[in-house]
Amino acid sequence: MFKGLEFELEWADNSQLYFGLWERETYRWIERGVSGTDWGVDVGAGAGELLVYLKKRARLPRVIAIEASESELDRIKRNLRLNELQEGNGLAVIHAYASHHRGENYIRLDDLDLGEGKIGFIKIDVEGAELDVLKGAEKILREREVRLLIETHEEKLEEECKEFLSRLGYWVKVIKPYWWRKILPELRIVEHNRWIYAEKTRVSG
Repeated sequence: MFKGLEFELEWADNSQLYFGLWERETYRWIERGVSGTDWGVDVGAGAGELLVYLKKRARLPRVIAIEASESELDRIKRNLRLNELQEGNGLAVIHAYASHHRGENYIRLDDLDLGEGKIGFIKIDVEGAELDVLKGAEKILREREVRLLIETHEEKLEEECKEFLSRLGYWVKVIKPYWWRKILPELRIVEHNRWIYAEKTRVSG
């Protein structure tokens, strides 16, 4: 999915990304989620790989990245430059924590300027604060047609996210790891780590 894009990589940590294996299970769902969308939000953008994909490959008119780490923000900016991208003209990078709280260093997705586009894609990777982020996006989720990809880090929290989205009328799909993860696992800090995909239009997966 990232073939042809340029990133600053550390071989020890990013070899699976280089070979196209990192979070490979999510690729078809990302492509499905961004198809025909007007905007994208990358919550917990990390080094900005998905941000670059959304703006340069998927060519979304409006893309917003939210990242709380200073060091990752620096990497995002370097990766933007490698791909001849810069902030402005529909691309923004926000240094904050996404939350349902408002205040210094916190931002609600409901407060983002997403323009008039009714269809959007949101990726959430926030190491255990998934439900908190969703609660801060309830207005968007109710009023717009949103596709979501959410990384979950606890089984109970995963169920709570699914229930929250289901109550808002979203179809939810758990993305199971590929069988070859038993041979070539992704090294994770927490034991429970997988993704869910959701979209407002109820269709079979």
